[in-house]
Amino acid sequence: VASYVNAKGGTTTTTRSQYQQQLQNDFLTSCRKEAQYIGTGNFGDIFLEVIGSVLKSESEQFLGDHNSLWRVKGYAIRAHIQSVDLISSLSYAVDFTFVKKSVKA
Repeated sequence: VASYVNAKGGTTTTTRSQYQQQLQNDFLTSCRKEAQYIGTGNFGDIFLEVIGSVLKSESEQFLGDHNSLWRVKGYAIRAHIQSVDLISSLSYAVDFTFVKKSVKA
Protein backbone atom coordinates (compact mmCIF):
# COMPACT_ATOMS: atom_id res chain seq x y z
CA VAL A 1 0.00 0.00 0.00
CA ALA A 2 1.34 3.40 -0.92
CA SER A 3 0.20 7.00 -1.12
CA TYR A 4 -0.25 8.62 -4.53
CA VAL A 5 -1.17 12.16 -5.47
CA ASN A 6 -4.61 12.26 -7.06
CA ALA A 7 -5.79 14.65 -9.77
CA LYS A 8 -7.10 17.16 -7.22
CA GLY A 9 -3.70 17.46 -5.55
CA GLY A 10 -4.53 15.42 -2.48
CA THR A 11 -3.03 12.09 -1.56
CA THR A 12 -4.84 8.81 -1.34
CA THR A 13 -3.78 5.45 -0.01
CA THR A 14 -4.23 2.70 -2.57
CA THR A 15 -2.41 -0.22 -4.11
CA ARG A 16 -0.22 0.21 -7.16
CA SER A 17 -2.61 -1.82 -9.33
CA GLN A 18 -5.58 0.32 -8.24
CA TYR A 19 -3.57 3.44 -9.08
CA GLN A 20 -2.63 2.06 -12.52
CA GLN A 21 -6.25 1.08 -13.17
CA GLN A 22 -7.38 4.60 -12.25
CA LEU A 23 -4.78 6.12 -14.59
CA GLN A 24 -5.99 3.87 -17.41
CA ASN A 25 -9.62 4.81 -16.77
CA ASP A 26 -8.74 8.53 -16.70
CA PHE A 27 -6.82 8.18 -19.99
CA LEU A 28 -9.71 6.38 -21.70
CA THR A 29 -12.17 8.99 -20.45
CA SER A 30 -10.02 11.84 -21.80
CA CYS A 31 -9.67 10.04 -25.18
CA ARG A 32 -13.44 9.62 -25.46
CA LYS A 33 -14.03 13.31 -24.63
CA GLU A 34 -11.50 14.42 -27.24
CA ALA A 35 -12.98 12.09 -29.88
CA GLN A 36 -16.47 13.45 -29.17
CA TYR A 37 -15.15 17.00 -29.54
CA ILE A 38 -13.36 16.20 -32.82
CA GLY A 39 -16.46 14.42 -34.12
CA THR A 40 -18.55 17.57 -33.77
CA GLY A 41 -16.33 19.54 -36.18
CA ASN A 42 -16.48 19.75 -39.96
CA PHE A 43 -15.52 16.37 -41.44
CA GLY A 44 -15.14 15.08 -37.87
CA ASP A 45 -16.59 11.66 -38.64
CA ILE A 46 -14.26 11.19 -41.62
CA PHE A 47 -11.25 12.40 -39.62
CA LEU A 48 -12.02 10.03 -36.75
CA GLU A 49 -12.40 7.09 -39.11
CA VAL A 50 -9.11 7.79 -40.88
CA ILE A 51 -7.07 8.51 -37.76
CA GLY A 52 -8.56 5.44 -36.09
CA SER A 53 -7.51 3.15 -38.91
CA VAL A 54 -4.01 4.64 -38.95
CA LEU A 55 -3.60 4.22 -35.18
CA LYS A 56 -4.88 0.65 -35.40
CA SER A 57 -2.38 -0.17 -38.14
CA GLU A 58 0.50 1.43 -36.23
CA SER A 59 -0.38 -0.48 -33.07
CA GLU A 60 -0.56 -3.78 -35.00
CA GLN A 61 2.91 -3.12 -36.42
CA PHE A 62 4.29 -2.21 -33.00
CA LEU A 63 2.82 -5.30 -31.34
CA GLY A 64 3.96 -7.45 -34.25
CA ASP A 65 7.52 -6.23 -33.77
CA HIS A 66 7.50 -6.83 -30.03
CA ASN A 67 5.38 -9.96 -29.64
CA SER A 68 6.64 -12.24 -32.39
CA LEU A 69 9.77 -14.24 -32.95
CA TRP A 70 12.31 -12.28 -35.01
CA ARG A 71 9.70 -9.53 -35.47
CA VAL A 72 8.14 -11.55 -38.31
CA LYS A 73 4.58 -10.42 -37.70
CA GLY A 74 5.56 -6.73 -37.83
CA TYR A 75 7.36 -7.25 -41.14
CA ALA A 76 4.37 -9.13 -42.55
CA ILE A 77 2.00 -6.32 -41.60
CA ARG A 78 4.27 -3.70 -43.18
CA ALA A 79 4.57 -5.79 -46.36
CA HIS A 80 0.78 -6.04 -46.55
CA ILE A 81 0.40 -2.27 -46.12
CA GLN A 82 3.00 -1.60 -48.81
CA SER A 83 1.27 -3.97 -51.23
CA VAL A 84 -2.09 -2.27 -50.61
CA ASP A 85 -0.45 1.13 -51.18
CA LEU A 86 1.10 -0.11 -54.45
CA ILE A 87 -2.22 -1.49 -55.72
CA SER A 88 -3.95 1.74 -54.74
CA SER A 89 -1.30 3.82 -56.53
CA LEU A 90 -1.60 1.69 -59.65
CA SER A 91 -5.37 1.98 -59.67
CA TYR A 92 -5.08 5.78 -59.41
CA ALA A 93 -2.61 5.77 -62.31
CA VAL A 94 -4.97 3.68 -64.44
CA ASP A 95 -7.91 5.93 -63.54
CA PHE A 96 -5.89 9.04 -64.37
CA THR A 97 -4.74 7.59 -67.71
CA PHE A 98 -8.34 6.67 -68.59
CA VAL A 99 -9.58 10.17 -67.73
CA LYS A 100 -6.73 11.77 -69.67
CA LYS A 101 -7.51 9.66 -72.77
CA SER A 102 -11.25 10.33 -72.55
CA VAL A 103 -10.64 14.08 -72.30
CA LYS A 104 -8.55 14.01 -75.50
CA ALA A 105 -11.22 12.08 -77.39
